Amino acid sequence: KIRAYRNEKNIGGTRNWIKAIGECRGKYIALLDGDDYFSDPLKLQTQFNLLEKDSDAVLCFHSVDEIYDDAPELNKHVEFQKEVYTLSDFMINGWFVRTSSTFFRNGVIPKIIPEWVHDYPYRFDTILHVFLCCHGHALNIKNSMKSSEKSSKNHLKDAKKSCEKVL
Repeated sequence: KIRAYRNEKNIGGTRNWIKAIGECRGKYIALLDGDDYFSDPLKLQTQFNLLEKDSDAVLCFHSVDEIYDDAPELNKHVEFQKEVYTLSDFMINGWFVRTSSTFFRNGVIPKIIPEWVHDYPYRFDTILHVFLCCHGHALNIKNSMKSSEKSSKNHLKDAKKSCEKVL
């Protein structure tokens, strides 16, 4: 079932992420960004089956294909080496899982999010995996089940914006 909601005013990206996740009612949550699509019709079923089999796993993710509509030379297949990832992997490596490959158990992230998260300079998905892996491990599926359509212009603009935040 899909439910839509709308904020009365702009509450910012992180607060919107937290609110949206809090509105979810299902056993699991799958994320999908606006410029992405699932390329495998069994993606959600495959991820569901994995989490049903492993009660200690809190999330699973998979390889992705990044496709640039205006610069095919930038296209790449992003694959992760390990089958199981732990909290320490996410703490050491930072954000590496592509958002739209994420499928996780609902109710695992804290109900009350620490205040510092709201001022974190990046979107909530960059630390979501850390919150989740405080309660279990993550499973990696080596198959690509999602593709991202990107524009090299947006990619460069996003990189510049990130650099400006740091500087």
